[in-house]
Amino acid sequence: MSYRGYRREPGEVFDDDWLATAAGIGAFGMAFLPTASRTGEVETVAQELLGIGVTPVAHYLFALIFFLSLSLFCFFKFAKTAKPRRRKFYIFSGWVMLGSLVLTSVAAAFKNYIGGEGARIVLEYKLIFWFEAIGVWAFGLSWLVKSRADLAKAQGLEPGAR
Repeated sequence: MSYRGYRREPGEVFDDDWLATAAGIGAFGMAFLPTASRTGEVETVAQELLGIGVTPVAHYLFALIFFLSLSLFCFFKFAKTAKPRRRKFYIFSGWVMLGSLVLTSVAAAFKNYIGGEGARIVLEYKLIFWFEAIGVWAFGLSWLVKSRADLAKAQGLEPGAR
């Protein structure tokens, strides 16, 4: 949320500061509003205040905000000025994040609403965790590429040094 980034250029839809703030709000919302209780009873202050049925829905809405904000960074901010090869990487990263968001949503639907064998598989293999982790890693790699840490490493420099 503290990342200010670059000012919005004429014709740009999204501002770095706005996207970073939205992603930060999403991250805080996910952290403070847990998914379903493991015991079926209230376990956190948020569940006590909002209700045990509301916090998982709020958690997934904040996850949606978080992942969409990060993918918009890749699609619209990183790819805008990148050379063709890097642009393809940023767009690929954005699609990986959106794909992980869709897979997380499907897995959460099986876990929380559909049940059955699908829910067992989601829980047994911790699919929600893995799908979310893939999305976060995709953004992390795109951020490192954008910071040119890959080039600095190849040239034996510290990231950010030129």
